[in-house]
Amino acid sequence: MIQLIHTILGILLFVSHSLFLLRAVVLLRSKKTPGKADRLFLNLSQLLLPLALVSGFLMIGSASVIHVLPALMPLIMMFVLSRRSIRRKKPLLLPFLNWIFISAAFLTGVLL
Repeated sequence: MIQLIHTILGILLFVSHSLFLLRAVVLLRSKKTPGKADRLFLNLSQLLLPLALVSGFLMIGSASVIHVLPALMPLIMMFVLSRRSIRRKKPLLLPFLNWIFISAAFLTGVLL
């Protein structure tokens, strides 16, 4: 049951973060402000990441290191790139890196 919940959370996280990143690129290029859907994608991504991590921790004994490392990296990157100056200069750096790690965790979860 936990495996199913974790899988569903992982899929929803991947989709919501992908949509958030895509919309962020479009909004930054067009210099528009975020709409309700953009905020929904951001909030879903922020909500689903800890839920997916917690459900993953419940199954940590059966997980592969190849899946656990990219799964934990978004959490680590939030602390590494938390400085405001970095976020101002490169606003898409953290979302893009997190998308790479979420994608890697998603693929290793599906393929392993």
